Amino acid sequence: MINSIKRSLSSYMKNPVRFVSASITYAIFQLLAVLVAFGVFILLVFVASIVNINVIDVPLFVISAISLLVFCYFSGAFYASLINSYNQIMVGNNVKFLDFYKFAMERASTIFGISVLRGIVVILFTAPILLLYFYVLKDQQLPVIQPYLLQIVQFIALFMAFFANLLFFAAPIHAVTSRTGVFQSIKAGLGTIRQKHIFALISYGVYSLVFLTLLIPLLDILTLLVIYPIILSALITLTLNTKTLPSKLGKKR
Repeated sequence: MINSIKRSLSSYMKNPVRFVSASITYAIFQLLAVLVAFGVFILLVFVASIVNINVIDVPLFVISAISLLVFCYFSGAFYASLINSYNQIMVGNNVKFLDFYKFAMERASTIFGISVLRGIVVILFTAPILLLYFYVLKDQQLPVIQPYLLQIVQFIALFMAFFANLLFFAAPIHAVTSRTGVFQSIKAGLGTIRQKHIFALISYGVYSLVFLTLLIPLLDILTLLVIYPIILSALITLTLNTKTLPSKLGKKR
C-alpha cells in the first residue's frame, strides 16, 4: 500500500497539470451526467402529462428510477474514463478531452453492468438488518440500547454496504485496463482482494474516506484536484500488482 501511494504521489508531482486537467474534465462530464438525468426526468414527466398519467406515487417512482439509472450509466462511464486517464498519465501518456468522452462511451455498458450487480449485492447485504429493525426491533422495548438502536442499525448497515462495495472496488479498474467484460472484471477484482485482502481493505477504506470529503464544500476542491488523484492512482497501482499498464487507447498513441 505504501509503495502504491509513493508511486502515485511521485507521478502526481511529475505531472500535476495533467492530473488536475483529468480531474476537471471528470467534474465537467459528471455535471453533464446530472443534467442529462434531469433532462430525462423532465421529459418523462412531460410525456406523462401528455398521456394524462397522474405523476404521483408509482409513476413518479418509476420516472425517478429511470432518471437515476441514466445518471448511473453515464456517471460510471466517466469514472471509468477517469481511471483510464490517471493510468495513462502514470505511464507518461495524456488523454485529450474528446478521448475522455470516447473511452467513457466504449466502457459504459461494462461499468454499468458492474454497477448494477454491485447495487444488488449492496441491497442483499443491507436489507436484512434494515428489515429486522423496521419490522421487529423498532417496536421492541430493549433496555440500555433502545435510545441508540437506530444509530447501531445505521452503523451496521453502513459497514455492510462498505463491505459489499469493497468486493467490487477492483472490478472497474480491471474492466478499464484489461478491456474485460462484466463477469471477467468482477472475477479479476475478487482475485485482487483474495491476494491482497489486508492491503485492499486498508486502501479502499482510505479511498472511501477521501471520497466522502468530496461532499464537503471547499474541501471538495482540494480533494478533487490533489488528494483524490493520488489515492485513486494508488488504488489502480495496487490493483495492477504495482505495475500500471497502458490500455489500448494509450498504445494507439
